[in-house]
Order: sequence, then structure tokens, then C-alpha cells
Amino acid sequence: MTGDYRDQLADRYGRPSVVRRRLVPALGILAAAVFGIWLAWAVWFHSNDPVTAGIESFDVVDEHTA
Repeated sequence: MTGDYRDQLADRYGRPSVVRRRLVPALGILAAAVFGIWLAWAVWFHSNDPVTAGIESFDVVDEHTA
């Protein structure tokens, strides 16, 4: 049954080309690799920011002024 269905679809719409069957997954893998490299770089670059700290304080002069 499955083979007949696929043959009917192929007769109606044509078979996918060999180039397309190989190019689409290859481009997907390439895009995933580029994204993964970018993500690793972004995580590494932004995780090495210098840490700065300061103490903020105030003085109470009277009950209406700080």
C-alpha cells in the first residue's frame, strides 16, 4: 500500500532530485554548526565580563533628611 501511494505521488508531482535530497540536510547541518559555534562564542565572550562592585550608603541627619 505504501509503495503504491508513493508511486502515485511521484507520478503526480515528480520525484525529488538527488541534489535537493542531499543539499537540504547538508545546509541544515551547516546552519546548525554555524549557530552552535556562534552560541559557544557568545557564551564564552559574555561570561568573561569583569565584575565591579561598590557600596552605596546614606547618612540619616534627622527624621526628614537622609
